[in-house]
Amino acid sequence: MVDPISIALGLSKLAPIIAGWFGGDDAESKATEVIEVAKRVTGLSDGKEALTHMEDNPELQIKFQEALNPIVIARLQAKTQQLITVNETMRTEYQSNDCFVRWWRPFFGYAVAISWAIQMIGFTILFIYVAVTDPTNLVAVVQQFALLTGALITLWTIALGVLGVNIHQRSRDKVVAAGYPPDKGVIRSLTERLLNKDKGAI
Repeated sequence: MVDPISIALGLSKLAPIIAGWFGGDDAESKATEVIEVAKRVTGLSDGKEALTHMEDNPELQIKFQEALNPIVIARLQAKTQQLITVNETMRTEYQSNDCFVRWWRPFFGYAVAISWAIQMIGFTILFIYVAVTDPTNLVAVVQQFALLTGALITLWTIALGVLGVNIHQRSRDKVVAAGYPPDKGVIRSLTERLLNKDKGAI
């Protein structure tokens, strides 16, 4: 039996808009959903046969893409709603009278900056000290530093990623506070475009 994800990846070549769907814990359920659409469009009961049948049939490929539109729109709407919820949550936190809730993002930013500075200054002092007092061990210290840095890279990637999101959201808050509408973003703009297109087709 052919793996449904393999079939779905083949179908994604015919409908690039679904490329990237088939990763994560729900990859198989997404693949099954797409395969069912392909089977419905082609009238075949086997997903692999449906893929093969559509590969050389541009007309069926177009029908397949059109049949996927409701699923794509539903996923975009869910993603947009998720982003809206996150935005509203962060805005509520910012407007909260609770000082800790309101200022946790600036606090986190300062904590990351201070931690980074302490770490870098500490390593620099250590290198200078070893270079002056025991130059023969400097290479070994640098090697150990490389190992330690590798161990810390995941923690710093997460911390800097969260900090980047916080800075971006803070910039959006300032734009809104200045009286300008926030940028809708690619996902929300695409969703509205698809919805308007479908409404025009009715």
